[in-house]
Amino acid sequence: MDRLRDRQEHTLQFWRLKLLDDLRSADKVCLWKSNHPQDDSDVHGLLSTIKDYRPNTLLGVTPVDRVHEVGTVEDLGDRLFLAYAVDACRYCIWGARVQCNVGGNF
Repeated sequence: MDRLRDRQEHTLQFWRLKLLDDLRSADKVCLWKSNHPQDDSDVHGLLSTIKDYRPNTLLGVTPVDRVHEVGTVEDLGDRLFLAYAVDACRYCIWGARVQCNVGGNF
């Protein structure tokens, strides 16, 4: 059991350092996804936290609603984008890094 715990601790430390490196390099788009509506203050709080490292970009993926069609992407300003999908988590792999050109089309 101790060996398994040691391996898990090593793996978590690796991913922690990888995340911090990615945030410091600010060359990837950070992905947030949810199948439930999120409070704006939560999303802006996350954006504020990742921008503490460098000017990072956050792409949120959330379920479609009556106003937004599937595939709609809104530029909310301040390097925050919101995309609408039928099932936000179904089409995203947990922990996946999304790389895209922020100035281009999503």
